[in-house]
Amino acid sequence: MQRSKREGFCCGAGGGRMWMEEHIGTRINHNRINEVALTLKHAEDPNTPFPDAADRKKPGMVGDYKEQGGSGIVAVACPFCSTMLNDAKNDTGREQIQVKDITELVADAMEPQHKGGTVSPSPVVSAKPE
Repeated sequence: MQRSKREGFCCGAGGGRMWMEEHIGTRINHNRINEVALTLKHAEDPNTPFPDAADRKKPGMVGDYKEQGGSGIVAVACPFCSTMLNDAKNDTGREQIQVKDITELVADAMEPQHKGGTVSPSPVVSAKPE
């Protein structure tokens, strides 16, 4: 996503916004889920315009995306972000986006593979040279 690292943009819930009603402008979590949708849409179709997150003249434009489209998974590492993005997903009708904690993604990757009625562990790749 564009607003990450140095240009990071928090959902605000850790600072108490989860319990606040915002009446001016766009809710932070709606802005962020719109950015998720834009990022996913741009990944599907690189011709989708992708505003610069560092543009100081039009801050937040990456969160102004109102078009439909952009389906996939967004990974979060914060329980507040998970709640805020899931709420925004439901509020804005972006059900095609899945919000998953990184621990869920790791757990999904570790699920055993079923072969012929028996459970066999997933293959393990070693980082050590043989």
